[in-house]
Amino acid sequence: MDNRLVAYLNSVRQLPFRWGVHDCLTFANRCAEIQGRGFADEWIGGYNSARAAFARYVREQRRHTDYKTIIDVADDRMHREATLNPQFGMIAARQVENVAIGYAFGVSTGTYLAFVGAAGLELLTPQSGDLFWSVVK
Repeated sequence: MDNRLVAYLNSVRQLPFRWGVHDCLTFANRCAEIQGRGFADEWIGGYNSARAAFARYVREQRRHTDYKTIIDVADDRMHREATLNPQFGMIAARQVENVAIGYAFGVSTGTYLAFVGAAGLELLTPQSGDLFWSVVK
């Protein structure tokens, strides 16, 4: 277990969702970065609303034409794992409607998945359809 990741999770446990500062992608990217390497650095920041986040996402997606979706980015930069029992630190994605990129990103705590919510981190049980990656150092 990575003590730096544990410390980070504890430090943001009650930090509310805020576009471009502490949203799902900035959170998951920071978790990956702590473990070795961020996977979405060029998508982070420069927005303060869902609409601006989507515009940033589309703009960056066009710059990197090999990527059709943010999942393609994650697959290219991390190692996808087929599991319903993700290990601590694995990056998670759950398909969600009405979000800028179509997925909510989080991290596995070993038992639950931590996602950024309105009042801080929300712990949810892994479910069929969730995607998981181990960070490639």
